[in-house]
Amino acid sequence: MKPEPVVSLEPLAARSLARAEASWIVISAVTAGVLGFAMTTASPTFWGVAAAMGAIAARPPRVYLLPFAVLFVVSCTVLLASLGVSPVVASGLAAGVIVGLPGWRRTFESACAGALGAALAWALASEIGAAGSALAAGAIVAVGTSMALLPPALRFHARPRRVHMPSDDVIRISLTEPYRAPVLQAGRLEHQLSLEAPDSTTRDGLTEVAHWVWQLGLTLQALDKDIATIVPEEVLVRREALLAEGAGDEGAPDPFVRERQRGTADHLDRLLEHRGVLVRERARSASLQGYALAYLEEARAGLAVARLLPGEHTPEALGSVLERLREHAADRSNRRDAARELARG
Repeated sequence: MKPEPVVSLEPLAARSLARAEASWIVISAVTAGVLGFAMTTASPTFWGVAAAMGAIAARPPRVYLLPFAVLFVVSCTVLLASLGVSPVVASGLAAGVIVGLPGWRRTFESACAGALGAALAWALASEIGAAGSALAAGAIVAVGTSMALLPPALRFHARPRRVHMPSDDVIRISLTEPYRAPVLQAGRLEHQLSLEAPDSTTRDGLTEVAHWVWQLGLTLQALDKDIATIVPEEVLVRREALLAEGAGDEGAPDPFVRERQRGTADHLDRLLEHRGVLVRERARSASLQGYALAYLEEARAGLAVARLLPGEHTPEALGSVLERLREHAADRSNRRDAARELARG
């Protein structure tokens, strides 16, 4: 089953992020309040210094780099403001750059988050009438600009995709009449169990078991079609007729004909062997489908008992059942890969 990407914020990273954002907001707000006595809040330098001090407080660089960090943020803010960019947005973007380093991707993400957060915060400050106060505007903008710290704290990983049991209509379309009954029954059981299961992990596991019943039904249907194309009696009649024809040749048969007859007989033998493999695979799939369906029935009964009696609510041995089903799929995949390699050889 193909994994899907998931983003998460680990507990330790969340606590570190909260401390860093608090430092950013406090220092940036205090800096804005102090600068408010000397310059106007609309000045690019005002917003550049406030953002730089907040970013440095949240992610302190080496001591000798402190003036360069401030100079970088202020210079970028002034430059972008001269090009028509809002000084608030420009300062958030520049501050995001220095907290996102190293790595261009993290830097880009932090810069975008800082600029977006600053723009939203300034819009809020303007809406509530706080834009005229250096301390209030600086505090509100600092909250938005500190969002530049969020992208580096996020972690991306993969988890298996959650399976979903198909609807009855999909089952009827995908399976012919002889193969529908167990799958429809598994769908009904899965619906009941999804309402009664005690936790999401158990529900997902039971849904996967029911989904395997459907997948195995598709496998059985495909195997039966393949098996039906090989009739052993017809193959044996063809082989016997071929041997009788070779034995009835008078004199010395043509070597070319004799070689082709021998090759044809070998192919017919292997055809019967392939059918035997398909029959065995069908028997395995059928037994596994019955096993999974019986487990769902047992799980439903077990949850019904658990409602009346105290004890464990989780269906017993769910993990081992899923392991057997997944091992069967992995084994089939490995056999297909091995056969493909042999055919290439």
